[in-house]
Amino acid sequence: MNRKLNSTETKNKLIKLRKQIAIIDKTLLQLITARNNTANQIGKIKKLSGLPIRNIALEKRNSQERHKWAKKHSLSTALIDKVWRLLIAESVRIQKEVKT
Repeated sequence: MNRKLNSTETKNKLIKLRKQIAIIDKTLLQLITARNNTANQIGKIKKLSGLPIRNIALEKRNSQERHKWAKKHSLSTALIDKVWRLLIAESVRIQKEVKT
């Protein structure tokens, strides 16, 4: 079914798909907010317990799991690595700024 869409069909399909993207983007932002809030709580526990902010061994294990998941779902591991580097950097920043 590879028929050409007329301009109205094209416009309507694009509008619908862009609305779906907007909903997904909002969900991503909500999840990032929840992740950052959790990172803050983790930072408080680490600070009170005298634990280091980074756990490289855990980060490596998690990276391996993300790579498996990415491959299973046909996602670029390079993209996943970039996204998680940003998320981890933000978690580290949040945890460094924790006030007890």
